[in-house]
This record gives sequence, C-alpha cells and structure tokens, in this order.
Amino acid sequence: MFAIFAAVSVGGIFAISAASKWAKPRAAAAAVERYGLVPKPLVRPVAAALLLTETALAAVLLLGGAVPVSATRGALAVAAVLYLTFALVVAWGRARNQAIPCGCLGDVVELRLGWPAVALNAGAAVCSAIAAVTLGADTASTTAWIAVYQCAALTAIVFWLALYAASVRGLLGQDLNRRAVS
Repeated sequence: MFAIFAAVSVGGIFAISAASKWAKPRAAAAAVERYGLVPKPLVRPVAAALLLTETALAAVLLLGGAVPVSATRGALAVAAVLYLTFALVVAWGRARNQAIPCGCLGDVVELRLGWPAVALNAGAAVCSAIAAVTLGADTASTTAWIAVYQCAALTAIVFWLALYAASVRGLLGQDLNRRAVS
C-alpha cells in the first residue's frame, strides 16, 4: 500500500515540477545555471534532460497499474537517485552560502537553498527507494512497515514545513517591500 501511495505522490510531485518547467523552460535553464555546477554550453541540455526525465517519471508513476510493476520499480529507483542528486546539489549550494531559489518545483514554490530543501529531497529519495524495493512484495515485516510509514510521515512533515516557511518568508518579504515603497 505504501509503495503505491509513494509512487503516486512522487509522480504527482514530478508532474507539478515538470509542468512548471514546461511552462517556463528558460526559467528552468536559469535555475540550473545559478548553481554554477554545469558549464554554460551544457546548461540548456542539462535542463532539458531534467525536464524530460521528470516528465517521464511522472507519466510512469501516475499510470500505476497500466504499466508493468518492473517499470514502476525502475521509475522509483531513478526518482530516488534523482532526489539524492538534488539533495546533494542543494546541500552544496547551501554550504557555499548561495542565496538563490532551489528550483526544486519550478516556479510553483520558491524555496530558497536551505536544509529544509535538503531534508525534503533526501527524505523523498529514501521513500522512493523503499517504495521501489517494496512495490509488489507480498509480505513485509511489521518493523519494515513501521519504518516506511515513519519515513513517509517525516517527509510529509518536512515538505509542509518547508512550504510554510517559504510562504511566510514570501508574505513577510512582500509586506516589507510594500512599506519600503510607500
């Protein structure tokens, strides 16, 4: 049950992210460029590869039973690697004190580089990996299921706290900007 919920959740997150990046592909390329990890000539191809990967993952994971279990497991494994990569890149940017949006969900949510974004991506990587391993398993130990649900709960809590922090920061920033203009 968890694996199916995780697959749909991860697919939904990638669908939102990909839709935002399809709507503004230049902003997606700018997000890749801001990190300074990719040589300038490769920024657009890397951004395009990320966009296509997120789109493909969303499609496979949201189709659920319409695709073979092995395809869903593979997509969850790729999602785990991608989320782990995102966590490492965001941590690297944070360690360098870069004050830039993470680009995690395109323009849907403007999360700044920070430990909540690292935790969100790392938690999503762990949940995706657990779902890839447990998807289609007939039985699992009680301890394993408790760990899975704790992982899902922790990821959900970190995700919502990060969104809340971003929205509060955005509201406070807008309020301060209005006062400065007036």
